[in-house]
Amino acid sequence: MSRENSLKYSNNYNVWLGTIDKSIKEVVIKEGCKRIEIESFSRCLSLEKVYLPSTIESIGMFAFNECKNLKEINLENTKIKVLYPGVFQNCKNLEKIYLPDTLEEVDRTIFANTKIEELILPKNTKKIKDYFLKESNVKKIILPDNVCEINNHAFDSDMLQIIIHGKQNDVIMNMLEKLASEKNIKLAESDLDFLILNKSFKEINNIYKEKEVEI
Repeated sequence: MSRENSLKYSNNYNVWLGTIDKSIKEVVIKEGCKRIEIESFSRCLSLEKVYLPSTIESIGMFAFNECKNLKEINLENTKIKVLYPGVFQNCKNLEKIYLPDTLEEVDRTIFANTKIEELILPKNTKKIKDYFLKESNVKKIILPDNVCEINNHAFDSDMLQIIIHGKQNDVIMNMLEKLASEKNIKLAESDLDFLILNKSFKEINNIYKEKEVEI
């Protein structure tokens, strides 16, 4: 069977269903495809590169679970609004991800057991769900000021630097205060645009300005 014939789409090519060949190293999804199905790349252990068309609107849960050779993925040109649970979970060598401006919501354990250490959430991100960073290696996250919902334990991580890009809002401030109160640490008041919280709690430096950070 040829590599092309091992790739599975729905009849109208709107949905990527997966591949029969789990040893495949590179996949180019056809333009016009709108959805990548749940677990469709799961355990493609040799997969190194995936090229997604601008027409992609949705990636299903655990779609790339255990793609251990995937080091980078670019979603910038897609129309994805939600990243569902475990999409890149256990991609143990994944170091970089480029997120689209259309992204509005991120769910749990998306980056669990990956090598990603820094995340910039796009300017339109509004919701961050429970256990978003659970079991991840993320050390630094930059949030836009459009965030209006942060669920419990969204930022569970051993050490995390949180930077707010833009104006403060009550949702983000309440989350920072909650994290600090759990360790009985008082946040200093400031009207600067950027705040930082080192979640290791060995040191709190919650006033931080970094003008070069752009989203």
